[in-house]
Order: sequence, then C-alpha cells, then structure tokens
Amino acid sequence: MADLLTPLRDHLVTQGIVRRPREATPVAPPLWLEPRDGVPAPGEGQNTVEKGSDAVLGAFRTTGIAPRRHEGFIRLDAIDIWLRTTSPKRAFDIHDQLRLALNDKRHWMMSTLLIEESLLFRDLQRIAATRDAFTFTTEFTFERWSAPTGVPSQ
Repeated sequence: MADLLTPLRDHLVTQGIVRRPREATPVAPPLWLEPRDGVPAPGEGQNTVEKGSDAVLGAFRTTGIAPRRHEGFIRLDAIDIWLRTTSPKRAFDIHDQLRLALNDKRHWMMSTLLIEESLLFRDLQRIAATRDAFTFTTEFTFERWSAPTGVPSQ
C-alpha cells in the first residue's frame, strides 16, 4: 500500500492549512512527518525556515483497525496529528481547518491517493502546557480498498 503521510501533507498544503517544513511560507505552520525527536515547539530549532512562528504540527501513523472477516481488502489506517501552539485558540483554529479538510468525506482523492472514507476518530485533546507551547493531539482514520491479488487455492 502507498505511503499515507505524504499524500496527507500534500493535501493539507494544497488546502493552505500547513506547509512543508523546508518551504519558506510563513503564513502556514510546518507539518513534520514522523519526526524522530518529536514535534518541536513554535520557534524551536536552528533553521529559521523550519520553525513555526505560532504553531508546528507533526503527523504519525498509529495503529489501524483490523478488517472484519471477508473484508480483507479494506484497510483502515489511523493518523495522529500533534499540534504544538503558542495558544490554545490557535490549536482550536487549526483543528477546525483539519476537520473541514479531512472529516466525513467519502470516495475522494487525497493528493494522489484514493480514500474511500475519512473520519475524525479522536477529537482535539490537550496533552500538556509548558513555557514553550501548548500540546494537543487529534486522530483521523482513512479507509482504503485494495484490489484482490490472485485467486485463493482450493
């Protein structure tokens, strides 16, 4: 199956919600894919282009949901999106945009990937608040169908 995180980010970039971390578009916050050291706080980091001024996001593949019997062609993957912001209001505003772009959609193209259904799985929840940032997380599911491969042996 194709990578899910890259089409997700491409779609959100097209919608103007986020940017790729190395693109100098200060209007939208950067969205990191599976950042090894976690999602940096806004303003954190050495490269000024990669820093977000008031928000930084990170997307992570999480445990999907196994298909029911006779539905092995269905793949239901989940993506956790972490938001680190300078204020709770900023996190709520970004989350509203994510919901509009990803929630309750059927048979649609997410960049180059056909998604049968995408849904909000876990609403925005606050994880932590430090001097550097407020940290929130949310989760979306993406249902994809794969073509059957071969004929079962008798």
